Amino acid sequence: MKNSNKNNIRNAYLSKIVGLLKDAGEDIGYIASNKINMPVVDEEGNEEWVTVTVSVPLGEGRGKEPYDGYGERESFEMKEKEKAEKAAEKAKKKAQNAKPAKSSKSEEEE
Repeated sequence: MKNSNKNNIRNAYLSKIVGLLKDAGEDIGYIASNKINMPVVDEEGNEEWVTVTVSVPLGEGRGKEPYDGYGERESFEMKEKEKAEKAAEKAKKKAQNAKPAKSSKSEEEE
């Protein structure tokens, strides 16, 4: 795909995103041709910033496989599932290794 086609796709989707966010009352600004930002306020009232980048991936290079968006999704889902399983296993081991609280001497004497 030609770069001009990719740029047109990127710009069309970036315009849609900007329109949706502006319609929702957000203060949107461009910080690059493919990147926007907006101020937000966190739970404690602090101002933070969100940036959104829109790109059309090139793939693996000339004469090679095009970008596999579905494969990227599957890979991400598998990594997240694996991360969650490891966290659950770690929590389980931590719970098993937790020692019961020692009782005070006065309770032992009763």
